[in-house]
Amino acid sequence: MEINLAKMQDERTQRAQEGLADGSMAITSKPDHWVVQHGDKEPYKVELLDDGSCICSCWDFSRIRKSSLRCKHIEAVRLYSDKHTVTTQTNNNLFHKEVTMNENDNNYGLVKLYHPVAGGVQCTLPLPTVALTKDQAQAMFDSLNILLEVGFVPTQMGLEQGETKEAVTHLARRSKANTDNTSTPIVDVYCNGNFKVLGVYLNNTDDIVAFNAAFGLDLFKDIPLYDGDTSIERGKNADRDKKYVVPVSGVDAIYKLNPKWEGDDDKKHSKRMLVRWEPRAPKSSPAPVPINDTEVPSAPPLKHIDTEQTLKDLGFPPEAPKPVVPQPPATTVRLYADGTAVSSNEAESRAFDAYVLKNKKVPASLQGLRDSVAA
Repeated sequence: MEINLAKMQDERTQRAQEGLADGSMAITSKPDHWVVQHGDKEPYKVELLDDGSCICSCWDFSRIRKSSLRCKHIEAVRLYSDKHTVTTQTNNNLFHKEVTMNENDNNYGLVKLYHPVAGGVQCTLPLPTVALTKDQAQAMFDSLNILLEVGFVPTQMGLEQGETKEAVTHLARRSKANTDNTSTPIVDVYCNGNFKVLGVYLNNTDDIVAFNAAFGLDLFKDIPLYDGDTSIERGKNADRDKKYVVPVSGVDAIYKLNPKWEGDDDKKHSKRMLVRWEPRAPKSSPAPVPINDTEVPSAPPLKHIDTEQTLKDLGFPPEAPKPVVPQPPATTVRLYADGTAVSSNEAESRAFDAYVLKNKKVPASLQGLRDSVAA
């Protein structure tokens, strides 16, 4: 079967023309790429390469890229903008730079250049129709030098090629029934938007432990199970959001595109796949800043106040001494081992004391004391 590439390209070009004509396809220009939104479908990113070609993040382009066909999103950008190729000879090296001119703005275009530091830092710079002076161009070059010198980096730290980092703001939990009557928990991850960014399958205990450790949560206790086949669209139902969507902070999700994903109609594979959770280090509290360097003088010591002398100075008569009340002498209570008290008989008391002194214990009873004396 013969494949007609020209016809295939015409079909995509026509869809781009129709989308631009009826307003269903919107294009947003960014410093180094374009964002193409077709209706309520997911927006796609179109980038300009060094060789003057474009790439798109859509599934269609991933299929047709090797055939040199352009998807409708690239065609929309091409139709939206005038493109010119500028060739410049610099330091005996030939650089081809593609300049994008907006149809509605004839004052400048954009050019992609590379700063030589760190193997080449890509910069998208304005290219005015009036030629820059050497001093102006040098100022742009020096500005990037200064940014790099003070600590700016050309790539996001800690990420591999194709990885993206986003702060996780909300979580929800669903469950997928398996054919062996088990179920697999699914965590829907939201990053400041109403739609989930990731649907993460926690396939084993290690996945669940890693999730709990990253967020400081118990998956099954802290995130209620939402009994739905699709993820929750936040903002549509406040009661549902309050019941099932859990706000979180302090954790980033590192993810990349799923190579198995086959486009918007693919219901089997998710578009993105989690690489790892990355908890952020807690911010340390700054040390308190003193209001000024002046030492606060210590308070003078409190003076001792003599109450009696103060009353005397005020003319009050001295307080009369309290009469001494005689107290009765302490009485020694003698008890036998059976709890009976020794009587007031002086002879019994002397015999009791003599028994205690000799035997180092009290008599068992009055009769026991008598038996001891009789012996």
